[in-house]
Amino acid sequence: MSIGLSRRKMLLVGGGALVASAALVSERRVEAGTESFSGPNRSVSAISGSDSDFSSAVGALFPGLVDDPVFQKIVPLALLVTHQQGPAVRAFSVSWAITTSAGTFEVPSYFYVSVGSVVTGHILSSLGSARRDILPSSQSRLVTPFFNWTPAYYQSNPTPDWKKVLTPTEPGAFLVSELLNATQVKVSLDGVVFSDWKMIGPDKHTLGLKIRERRNAERDEGLMVYKLMTKGASDSEIIQALQTDASAARSNRKNLKGRWYQQSRRFHAQVLLRAFQDADRPTFTAALTRLKRQRKTVITRADV
Repeated sequence: MSIGLSRRKMLLVGGGALVASAALVSERRVEAGTESFSGPNRSVSAISGSDSDFSSAVGALFPGLVDDPVFQKIVPLALLVTHQQGPAVRAFSVSWAITTSAGTFEVPSYFYVSVGSVVTGHILSSLGSARRDILPSSQSRLVTPFFNWTPAYYQSNPTPDWKKVLTPTEPGAFLVSELLNATQVKVSLDGVVFSDWKMIGPDKHTLGLKIRERRNAERDEGLMVYKLMTKGASDSEIIQALQTDASAARSNRKNLKGRWYQQSRRFHAQVLLRAFQDADRPTFTAALTRLKRQRKTVITRADV
């Protein structure tokens, strides 16, 4: 469930007020536990910040972090995700559920290498989402509503600038604003997609569907441009075709699959348009060829 924040509420949770509010979570009921999802020759575990094993596990991978007074205030919203066995992980999702007198609100986040992200370093290095591993075998990631860190990243940045890290953006801002009235907080791993496109976990928030439709939309939009180029279309014709798709009205389909596909294709047209305008034609064509060769994504369950 996605909840919008008013400007007033965003201001209230900004800066020091955000950290001060987060401190109150220690007075609320936070569900503890270690969960593990597994299938044939694969498994992933997750330890929540309220679990008794969390401090020792995080302390071994992120030396000194558990003693940081600012981090201690957001620990109840943290989750340590560890790849225990199997192919590398391409994507996973985490759910934060907060219960107040108004009811229970769940906010999911999806983690994968997206098109043109800072992880890839350059927009043309990958024109397709989830083409790179986000969690190799035997590795861990520390996830909160504000960041997700690998041990290697933390060790190269051992003194976080918390004013920058704890920026008042969603879902972090919403979660912290609700902590003031929370009676229960639960953080859990929801879905995991591996590099062989098999999936484990309950996937309540449809990670599998979103990854599949996004990748297929990206491939189809790329294939459309590739066909235009092979037919000898001019630069202006290619730009016009991409501008048409990029400016399409946002989908209002009730069907989640169709809506997500249309929105992903619209966004990818914007990505391709920017890439085409920024790069020379041979460079763009080479990057587009890699996307064109991508097979249609089919994700199946590994644990049924």
